Amino acid sequence: MNDIKIAWDVDGTIRPRPDTTRKAILEVVGNHKILSQQELFYQQWDEISIEAKNTGRDVFELFLIRIGISEEESKHLASVIKARRSSRIISTQPYPELIDVLKQIRSSNIIVSHNTGIDEWLRKNNLSEYFCSVIQGVSSKSEYIQGYIYVGDTISDVRDFLVANPKSNLNMFLIGNVDKMRLQSLLNQMGEDISRVIRISKLTEMLEYLKKI
Repeated sequence: MNDIKIAWDVDGTIRPRPDTTRKAILEVVGNHKILSQQELFYQQWDEISIEAKNTGRDVFELFLIRIGISEEESKHLASVIKARRSSRIISTQPYPELIDVLKQIRSSNIIVSHNTGIDEWLRKNNLSEYFCSVIQGVSSKSEYIQGYIYVGDTISDVRDFLVANPKSNLNMFLIGNVDKMRLQSLLNQMGEDISRVIRISKLTEMLEYLKKI
């Protein structure tokens, strides 16, 4: 396995994606039909995330506006929600196989995340040594992952990777249960081939692919 460059998302990739975003919003704004169903919420959240990136808006503020909260109030509430979500996330454990995978990959690993507090979480879980850079609190990941293999878990992550690396020989790993039709629709819109997105169910599946590089 040659030396390679890998950029990692955090939630859903190196640690399980906890239901913290939805719960934090629920705590602050109360119940709403979109918030009542976890699957529906994260489908909407992913779509709004893409819109936020395309328009340069804050995804929390945009979501709150979508559910009927005024633009002025959404700015304040978004800050409160982010703080509550961060306090929940810090206790999340990494995937059990993560360290074994990182030890087997000779790569320059970076983390690029919308979230903050990632460096603290890495230290708490003895993972800091495996990542040469932690870029956190970013609005657009695509600015930082050009030239990197990318590991993500959402349609929004796929979009970021393709924007950063259009028509490239680089691939990304997509972990989890992303809707196939929505994925294909995005690829069609961006004129990209499905072969650029390697779907995996767990991190250890990356190793066989990376051995070929």
